[in-house]
Amino acid sequence: MITVGNPSVIGDGLVQCPDLRVWCADSEFGAGDLLRRLDRADVACEPIATEQLARAASSADAVLIQAAAAAPERVLAPVGSQVVAAVGRSAGTPV
Repeated sequence: MITVGNPSVIGDGLVQCPDLRVWCADSEFGAGDLLRRLDRADVACEPIATEQLARAASSADAVLIQAAAAAPERVLAPVGSQVVAAVGRSAGTPV
């Protein structure tokens, strides 16, 4: 799994799945909180640098993006989400 920023709702689900490996992309310095939360729940997790987002999105099992707000054709999401979603989608990774 790959996430961007500190998705609170997605994080609630991830802490209940200790068999996952999660890559956390830091968006505006928000991933640190999620990394600590996952680590406390014994979920395998590691930060991923912005330069590695495309590679991670194409090799992940899924890309999880939490929207702060959504409209029929737009989503307000953390910085970097668009790149991760686009690469994941083009690689056939569920977004």
